[in-house]
Amino acid sequence: MSPTLFLALAFVAFLATLGWRSVRRMRRLGGQLTNLRSALTTAVRKRKEAAELFTEALREAGYAPRSHASLQEATDGVAAAQDAGLQELALADEQLKQALLQAYRALPREQLREVSEAHAELVRAEEELDLARSQYNEVAHYHNSMLNRFSYRLLSPWIEGSPAEYYLVPGEEKAFIRRYSARRP
Repeated sequence: MSPTLFLALAFVAFLATLGWRSVRRMRRLGGQLTNLRSALTTAVRKRKEAAELFTEALREAGYAPRSHASLQEATDGVAAAQDAGLQELALADEQLKQALLQAYRALPREQLREVSEAHAELVRAEEELDLARSQYNEVAHYHNSMLNRFSYRLLSPWIEGSPAEYYLVPGEEKAFIRRYSARRP
């Protein structure tokens, strides 16, 4: 076997190994995205349910009567956006957040125990949603940056992946990418 043929075969084997690793990595990332998207939608659903319980506790206690309609409308919007894309769901979630802020401003310092318990449950659901949102967006950004690499573009016919949609309000995507990319070397 001539040295040139040996080098050519070694180079082809090297490229095949890199391609195999790249395809596996992208499939693994796709699985992570699927799992994190499911966790994200579960967290949104839990937050919506906690917001509904909070609204009911406010209604029973007679607190923030002006906020009841906006809270109900916002929770209905989140329920309607569950089957839509992530940006629509993020937009509906942002409207719920604004309605909750309006209700928080109208609450008295001293609250009934039921309202305090419903508020505590809502805070737990919000923290869970924030964690799920940051994890999903981080993996989505990594996935999208991998798809932009030259080697992955060459392998695109064998990679069942398209750019991942971020869980961000429309218009926040560029700022998120700029901020996230600045953190990574």
